[in-house]
Amino acid sequence: MKIKHLRIYAICLFIILMGVAAYLFAHKKTNTQYAENKSNEETEVLENLRFLSDSRAYPNHDIPEDAYGKAYDFYKTHYANTSSRVAIAQGNWQSMGPSNVGGRTIGICIDPNDTNIVWLGSASGGMWKSTTGGIGSNAWTYVPTGFPVLGVSSIAINPNNSNIMYAGTGETYDYGSSVNGFIHRTTRGSNGVGILKSTDAGVTWIQSLNWTYQQRRGVWDIIINPLKPTTVYAATTEGVYKSINAGVTWQNILPQTMVMDLEIDKNDTNILYAGVGNLSSPNKGLYKTSNSGASWNILSNGLPANTQGGRISVATYDSNPHIVMCMIADSFATVGIYRSDDQGASWTSVNTIGTDIVSYQGWYAHCLMMAAKDSSHVFAGGVNLFESLSNGSFMNRISGVNTFNTNVWSDLHGMITNPLDANKIYLLTDKGLFRSDNLCQSFYSCVDGYNVSQMYIGSVSTTDSTIALAGLQDRNTQRYNGTLSWDPVLGGDGSFNAIDPTDDFFQFASSQYLNIAASFDQGFSFNYVYTSPASAAGGNPAAFIAPFVIAPSNTQVLYAGGVGIIQSTDRGQSWFPVGPASLDTGNKILSIAVSATNSDTLYCTTAPENGPMHVFLSADAGLSFTDISNGLPNRYPRDIAVNPTNSKELYVVFSGFGAGHIFKSSNAGVSWSDVSTTLPDLPFHCITIDPLHTDTIIAGCDFGVFISPDKGNTWYAYNTGLPEAVMVFDLVYSPSDRSVVAFTFGHGAYKVFLNDLNVGINSHVLAQNKYQKIFPNPVNNVLTIEIATSQNEDAEITIYDINGKIILNNKVEKLSAGKNKIKLNTSLLANGTYFVKTTLATHSLLSKFLVVK
Repeated sequence: MKIKHLRIYAICLFIILMGVAAYLFAHKKTNTQYAENKSNEETEVLENLRFLSDSRAYPNHDIPEDAYGKAYDFYKTHYANTSSRVAIAQGNWQSMGPSNVGGRTIGICIDPNDTNIVWLGSASGGMWKSTTGGIGSNAWTYVPTGFPVLGVSSIAINPNNSNIMYAGTGETYDYGSSVNGFIHRTTRGSNGVGILKSTDAGVTWIQSLNWTYQQRRGVWDIIINPLKPTTVYAATTEGVYKSINAGVTWQNILPQTMVMDLEIDKNDTNILYAGVGNLSSPNKGLYKTSNSGASWNILSNGLPANTQGGRISVATYDSNPHIVMCMIADSFATVGIYRSDDQGASWTSVNTIGTDIVSYQGWYAHCLMMAAKDSSHVFAGGVNLFESLSNGSFMNRISGVNTFNTNVWSDLHGMITNPLDANKIYLLTDKGLFRSDNLCQSFYSCVDGYNVSQMYIGSVSTTDSTIALAGLQDRNTQRYNGTLSWDPVLGGDGSFNAIDPTDDFFQFASSQYLNIAASFDQGFSFNYVYTSPASAAGGNPAAFIAPFVIAPSNTQVLYAGGVGIIQSTDRGQSWFPVGPASLDTGNKILSIAVSATNSDTLYCTTAPENGPMHVFLSADAGLSFTDISNGLPNRYPRDIAVNPTNSKELYVVFSGFGAGHIFKSSNAGVSWSDVSTTLPDLPFHCITIDPLHTDTIIAGCDFGVFISPDKGNTWYAYNTGLPEAVMVFDLVYSPSDRSVVAFTFGHGAYKVFLNDLNVGINSHVLAQNKYQKIFPNPVNNVLTIEIATSQNEDAEITIYDINGKIILNNKVEKLSAGKNKIKLNTSLLANGTYFVKTTLATHSLLSKFLVVK
C-alpha cells in the first residue's frame, strides 16, 4: 500500500511540475519583465554619461571649469543663506525611496578598528555610512558634507585615528574631450570639488584640496601612508598629489593626466605604483616611484606598449609587497593581466589564454585583488567577476553563471578585503555594495536604505498617490507601490513613462531610444507596443531618453518624438508618423507637451545636434509645425510646461551655462521673456505648473528646486528636506494628495505637499492673519467654509476636481475683516476628492475635501 501511495504521489507531483513548467514557458515574456535587467549593451554606459554632459556643455566644448563653483556661490549668497528667499518654502520634502534599488558606487572604505562601519561613495548620490556592515534594513545613512558634492570616488581613513578621514570627489573618465548629452551620453558623471577632510569621523567636513572652480577634475584614489599617516597621496585626473601635513597643502608629484589607480608598498612606503591613462589621455603606463614621488619611472620589462585606451589597475600583496599585479585594459577589451615578483622590475603575462575580463568596459569598470592569505588566489573584474587559483591564469567567471553568484550586479568598480577578516570581501557595482563572507563563494546585496537611484523621468497616478513609475539609469523602469521598496517592471535604461490620468490601469514605459511598452494591469506587467526602427545611417532615430506623452483631454491620443513626431489614436496600441519625417534637419526631439483642453495642440523641442535647437508649435495634431524659437537661447531645451487653463501660456527650461534658463510666453511662442534672471546660472531640467494656482511654477535644476508664486517674477529656494545640491530631473504634480514629486538623478524620488505651501510673495506674513477652514469633511450636501481675513476684500471661490478641472467658479463674496462663513451646495457633486480655493486680493487659500454620499 505504501508503494502504491508513493507512486500515486509521484505521478501527481510530476503532473503539477509539468503544469508549472508549461505555465512558466507560456508566460516567459511577461515574467522576465519583473526581473531587473543586469546586462548592458556595449555603448550603453558611454551613452548614459554623454546624456548628462552634452546638455550641460553645449555650445561649449566642455562645461566651464568654474561654472558650478560660481553658481554655488551665487546660490549660497542669494538663496540658501537669505531667509526672505526661503520663507515661502514651508513644507519639507519627504523621501519616497527606493530603498532597495541602489545605484552606481565608486568608492568604499572600512573603518580599520570597527569593521561594522563602512563608508560608500556613490556616483551622483554623495557619501553614505553603515554601522552594520551594510547588513539589515535601512542599513545606510546619507552623510551631508556641506558642499555640493554628488560623486564621491574615493574614501580613506587614518589607520591610527578613525576620526580623520579624506574623501575624493568627482567622476571623470576622459580628459578634455567630454562630449555629453541627452542625445548621446558622455565620459563624465558628476562634478567634484577636490578633496574633503573630516576630523570628527565624518560629522563635519572642510576642503583639503580646493577644486571648487576646477570642477571638471576628479579624484580616483586616496592612499594614507600606513607608517606615517600625515603623508597622504591622491590619484587624480591631474596627476598624483601628495601632502606631508595631513592635507593642509598638496603638491602634484606626477603631473600626468588620468591617474586611475594608486598602490603603496606597505613595508617600504617610499614605493608607490600608479596606473596612468584612460581613453584619450597621453603618456599612459604603469608608473613607479621608489622615493615617495620625487621621481617616477614607467615600468616596461614584460609589459605591453603603453598604447592602451582603457585604465590600468594595480594590486600589491600585503604579506609580501614584492608581489605586484596589474591589469591593463583597452577601451573595450582586456589587454592582459601581469604579475611581478620583484617589485615591478620584471613582469610575466599570466592571463595566457586571453580571457577578456573587462569586456566592453575597459575604460569604466575594474577591480583587481589578491586574496589576503594566498597571492595565487586572484580576483579580477570588469563587467563580471573572475577568479583564478593559479596566480592569475585560467580565469573563471564566477558572477552571473552559477546558483550562488547570479545576484552579483554587473559593472564592477572596486573590491576590498575586510582588514580584520580575510574571508569577508566587498564588491562595488552599478547597483551598490555586494558582500561575501566566504571569500567569494557567494555574495549578497547590501543596498537596503542606500537611496542613490539615478532617475530620468517619472509619472504619478491622478487618483492614487501610491502608484507611480520612474525611469532609472541602468536600473530599468521601477514601479512605486506606496512603500520605500520599488519593483522593476521593464528592462533597459528606464526612460519616459506615463500613466493614463483617467484610468491608472493603463500605463506606459520605455527603454532607451524610444522603445515603448504598455501595461493594462496598473503597471504590474508590460509588453512592447512600439519598437524604434534603425536609421538608414546606422545611428539611432531618437534621443537616448526620447519623449512620449498622453494628451490630457483625450487619453486615446499619444505623441512620441524621434527625429519626427509619431502618434497613436488608440491608446498606444498602434503608432504612425505624422507631419514631416525629419522635423528639424535630423535634430532629435527632447520634449513634448500637449494642451490640456485640445489634443490637437502640441509643443515640442529639439536638441542642437545638427544645428541650432528649435521649439515648435502644431495646432493640427502634428501635421504641420510653426517654428516659435525666435528669442530663445541656443541651448538644450529640456522641458516644456503648458498652463492647463490657457494653452497659449507656456514655459521652456534650458540646460547649459551663460544664458537664461526659464523662458515664458503668453502668446503661444510669438514672443518670449526670460523669467530666470535672478536664478543661479546652472542647468535646469524640468518645470511644472500648479493646476490650482497657475501663477505658481516650480522648476528643477542641478541645485534642487525653485518656486515662483507669480509666473517667474520672483523666485524662492524650495529645498528643505532635499539632499544638498541634488539634481532634479523631473517634477510631477500628484492631484490625489495635492503634492509634487521630484525625481532626482542620484537620490531617488521625493515628495512635498503643496497644501503646506503658502502662495504669495509675502505669504509668510499674510498667513498669520488669513486662513481657511472647511467642515464637515467628508461632506454630503452642504460644505461650510470659514475664512479669516485682516481687511474687507472681495473673494472668489473655485472648486476643482482631482484632475484640476474647474467644477464651480461662480461664487464671489465680499468678505469682512475677521471670520466669515460661507455655505456651498455640494449635493450635485459625485463621490470623490475635490479642492476649494478662495482667491483674495493678495493671497490664495486652498483646502481639500471629500464628498461621500
